[in-house]
Amino acid sequence: MTTDNESPRATRYVRLSDTDLSFAYHSGRSGDVVQFAPWQVRQHTSLSVNLREARDTEALLSLMAPRTEVLLSTAVTVVPLADFTEETCESLLRFVMPEKAGERVFYDTLPAANCVLIYSMAEDTCQALEESFGEVHFSACLTHVLRHHARTCLQEDGRRRMLIHLHETAADIAVFEGLRLLAVNTFEVRQASDVAYFAYHLASTLGLDAHRDSIDLCGNDTLTEEALRTIRLFSPQASPKEQSGNMPFDLACATASV
Repeated sequence: MTTDNESPRATRYVRLSDTDLSFAYHSGRSGDVVQFAPWQVRQHTSLSVNLREARDTEALLSLMAPRTEVLLSTAVTVVPLADFTEETCESLLRFVMPEKAGERVFYDTLPAANCVLIYSMAEDTCQALEESFGEVHFSACLTHVLRHHARTCLQEDGRRRMLIHLHETAADIAVFEGLRLLAVNTFEVRQASDVAYFAYHLASTLGLDAHRDSIDLCGNDTLTEEALRTIRLFSPQASPKEQSGNMPFDLACATASV
């Protein structure tokens, strides 16, 4: 049974990073726009308190939805689909990221890219989100960017393509051959020259052809424009992907509003 302001296909979205919290809502009805609301996080206050204040004051969160999708902006490790087993994903993450010990482990499968993303989040953070929204589904922000790439860049010609996703103070850089993911890593970046440096290093390591293979940038609009100018010095085909306005690009991918 649904209430007057609830659609059986409605979805509430919550995006969480170390510094930001934002919300989106879509009714699930064709033609309805995605509603978006950033939240001013009080940095020295617990997530539980921030969420409680948001639920009390943010009009978007008063809209009822049977599903809540939580996007976590956190580090991931990637394994080939053929090598993945659910039984070993926790120990693998502990080996790659020992600092994540004690956190709740998740994984997202990307069949088109032939890989699985493994990541984690602090248990108290997960519990705070579940206490605020009930049953939720967790996913990595990067998962939605890579899935969006698979939907919009159906390349079967074997060409390589670099995708650079800029968010907060980080750059996710992925390299594909057709739809197959060859490499992905996240780098801390403070300025556009950092983005260009890491892009050049990865392109050189994997042997990308600057005149045949392409580089796409998405996410932080200002940083994208600045980074493009430098990247085009060694890769003239570098170009911006569609942007998402004030909404974080990964959240826009999740809501299919880009």
